[in-house]
Amino acid sequence: MSAGNKPNYKGPKIEVRQQTRSIEEGKRVNLFCRLTEEPESVHWILDDEDMKSGGRFKVWNDKADCYCQILVTKEDDAGLYVFKARNKRGECCTTFSLHVIPSVKPISDVDVKELLWQNTQQNEELVRSNSSK
Repeated sequence: MSAGNKPNYKGPKIEVRQQTRSIEEGKRVNLFCRLTEEPESVHWILDDEDMKSGGRFKVWNDKADCYCQILVTKEDDAGLYVFKARNKRGECCTTFSLHVIPSVKPISDVDVKELLWQNTQQNEELVRSNSSK
């Protein structure tokens, strides 16, 4: 990493099983952007609202790799996403859209809680299997 450059992105990417910018309601979606420089701050924004970790959302970065994970998508997760990163030398910004295909059966809050629990169990199993290797 050079000390004199502002961040620039090498993305963005939306990583979903179907490898499209559309996702079925209730599925997990991973938003990802790789930067050329490590940022001081990162923001994922949907409809002018800064997304924070909690509930159905996980937001984090690992050096220059930046992630926003929606564990259980809902119809209102569709829209224009803005990714912004900043360091002392400047800011970069990019946008992309996500389309959520409505479920045939409406997803209730009970369904969301069950899907979140299932995702947590799957993540714990992955951690256990990786740590035993």
